[in-house]
Amino acid sequence: MRPQAAKSDRVYMALHEDKLLAALRLCPFGDNWVLRSMCVESSYRGQGIGRHFLKSLLNVFAETECYCFAYEHLVVFYQSTGFKLIEVEQVPLIVAERFRCYQNSGKNVCLMQYRPG
Repeated sequence: MRPQAAKSDRVYMALHEDKLLAALRLCPFGDNWVLRSMCVESSYRGQGIGRHFLKSLLNVFAETECYCFAYEHLVVFYQSTGFKLIEVEQVPLIVAERFRCYQNSGKNVCLMQYRPG
């Protein structure tokens, strides 16, 4: 089964000479966004492409707060782009519920937030 983006999601891609280097998906959760997935082509990982790509899109998040359910091994990466670790009690209920679903399914995720300004 392939994941599909909802019509309300925003999908961004980084291309070079018609080759897909990276992509990410933002999903609306109430009045906020959740960065649900981000992927960099495996042969381009470790070169700063993902960091540059995400930083180039931070102006999109300027509309409102953006949350991320980051795998533990990616926390430092997201921190390098401006996301901060937060507690589940600090987020809107709709975001907290989804985060708890991820945790309850056994995923090793941390709750992070990008706040504009």
